[in-house]
Amino acid sequence: MKTKVIIYKGVKSPTQSGKYKTNFWYLKFDDFYNYEEDVMTGWKGNKLPKSKTKLKFSSLDRAMEFAKSKNYEYEVLIKSTRKLKIKSYAENFKYNRNKSDID
Repeated sequence: MKTKVIIYKGVKSPTQSGKYKTNFWYLKFDDFYNYEEDVMTGWKGNKLPKSKTKLKFSSLDRAMEFAKSKNYEYEVLIKSTRKLKIKSYAENFKYNRNKSDID
């Protein structure tokens, strides 16, 4: 059975205005939800430390090459870019603005 990995592009942190993380591609192992239950305590834990591992690459091609070289089955997630609607603060007080402009 092949190891499954997910390759995705980083997203901007919601608390910061910078876009540092958006320059990199990340490879993450897909078996994150593979839990093992301790018989004594009943606690659930992950048995594989690689499930918490995330590798950073400078390009999508490098991430795909790495996955191929390790014989991983990979899936590339590509998010669509968000369309920005630029508005000024003064538009909140515009005279006779339509309700369709409030979006």
